[in-house]
Amino acid sequence: MKIAYLCDSGTGRSIDYFKEKGIFSLPLQLACDNKTYQDMENMDNQACIDLLKQKKVLTTSLPSYGLI
Repeated sequence: MKIAYLCDSGTGRSIDYFKEKGIFSLPLQLACDNKTYQDMENMDNQACIDLLKQKKVLTTSLPSYGLI
């Protein structure tokens, strides 16, 4: 039996940070204006903050089941 440590991008750390420690990190899904993004992959923290400053509504959901 194998055991894996897994977290999501809600930690605020990069995927590479956790990879160095042997931990798998999956990106949360972010949605805004009918577009879906992968946190820390095609939307970085600054882009997220910029949208919030524009008073945009962001929603999150679990990482894609295909990634899990």
